[in-house]
Amino acid sequence: MTGWRVGWSVAPQDLTDAMSIVQGQCTSGVNALAQDACLAALRIAESEFTPQIARFKARRDLVLEILSKTRKLRVVAPQGAFYVFVGISECLKQNHGEQEDASGFAERLLGATGVAVMSGSPFGEPECIRISFATDEQALKTGCERLVRFLEI
Repeated sequence: MTGWRVGWSVAPQDLTDAMSIVQGQCTSGVNALAQDACLAALRIAESEFTPQIARFKARRDLVLEILSKTRKLRVVAPQGAFYVFVGISECLKQNHGEQEDASGFAERLLGATGVAVMSGSPFGEPECIRISFATDEQALKTGCERLVRFLEI
């Protein structure tokens, strides 16, 4: 339930223990409305989500197809997310002797093209950007094409 911060995990015990330690440091829990919405969502038949899943797969494939037009990016197809992490290490610039990170790249991309991406830095990936495909196909097409053109300059 993206944005609601509701979820669960099925994982090996050592990973579950590590996640519990991180979760235990949170200062707030899931609100009652989100908990009720989660229960309601779990009662919906999986088949009801088939059209939405197909749309997300089509958007993912569109993003992957366009981004594959440049060799400057490292792209791995996500298996269940609504975003793709894109390796940009070859695209990072040196600024006054310091290596640019994904945040600097994202700012440069936004300023030059109007395309907003999320830096991978908050996710522990300072040489990656995150592109969400939870938007319409035309916006994705335009944004990804602008990104590819930006890299060719």
